[in-house]
Amino acid sequence: MTFINISEIGVRFPIAVISVLTIIIVFLLIKEITDREIFGLIGSFSLAISPWQSFYSRFSHDAILGLFLVLIGAYIFFKIIKRNSLFALGVLIVILIPFGKMMLGPEGLTRAKMIFIASDENISYQLHKENENLQGTANLFDNNFVILGNFWAKRYLNYWDPGFLFFNGMNFTRTGWPGTGLFYFFEIPAFIIGIFLLFFTEIIKDSKVRKLIIFWLLLGPLAASLANNDQHASRSLTTIPIP
Repeated sequence: MTFINISEIGVRFPIAVISVLTIIIVFLLIKEITDREIFGLIGSFSLAISPWQSFYSRFSHDAILGLFLVLIGAYIFFKIIKRNSLFALGVLIVILIPFGKMMLGPEGLTRAKMIFIASDENISYQLHKENENLQGTANLFDNNFVILGNFWAKRYLNYWDPGFLFFNGMNFTRTGWPGTGLFYFFEIPAFIIGIFLLFFTEIIKDSKVRKLIIFWLLLGPLAASLANNDQHASRSLTTIPIP
């Protein structure tokens, strides 16, 4: 039994609803973190006009659902942190259990192996074979851990490339969106101001919450940078809410 027929409306409508709900969740999340409605309104407006959100919400893409669930989880998590709510903690655990089961199951592990950074053709040929015998200092400076580490560091930093964020990040989507970043270029001043306020002021009064936001900001591109594609727009969803 299905509630919505498999049709254009049936496929697009749920994503459209989730996209709208995501904007509302962003407002609630930012208000929860900063205790200021104005920042929530600014953040939700930024997401509403975001090229990333506009692009992926036009068709049935799992990135929209992924962002929505990430934000729901973050909202509940920060409620737990600020209020020590056992109810919120219970809801978060219930949400995380199926995801953990899926990620650690056979399908999840197989998928992870397929897209892991070591399978990227730009690095795989540089890795030493298991039976290759390295001599002397080569064991210290020319081993697979060092090679992969250097390659990953470049990938991670590429996700902070202003060109990717503001000018051409959407070029790498399947259909392409030339000359458009994940954010609009006119948002650069707001981005810089936001980073400054986060790191150098007490705009977020709770120091524990502030440290967690900074941690989220730095951790955001980690998963995407460990995959076998560079500057992948849809995999940037864990970073999108922070700026």
